[in-house]
Amino acid sequence: MIERELAAKLIEQITQHTEYNINIMDESGIIIASRDSKRVGTYHAVAERIIHGPQDTIVIHDEKEFPGVKPGINMAIMHEGRKE
Repeated sequence: MIERELAAKLIEQITQHTEYNINIMDESGIIIASRDSKRVGTYHAVAERIIHGPQDTIVIHDEKEFPGVKPGINMAIMHEGRKE
């Protein structure tokens, strides 16, 4: 999985090009880097579902659907054919 320092640098770069909030989570669904620093260290149920399940992308419309998840697009980062 991606290391926290690299994830934080990636967030810094991405935020220069978009207004969207971006989060990066670990294999347990814990947010390790985010444009919204208050979310770092919190659980993201959809991230855990994506990393351990068959879906690569899940769109959320209602934040009450899953714990710690806000409306938006959630997707895996793929590297060499595997989810990272």
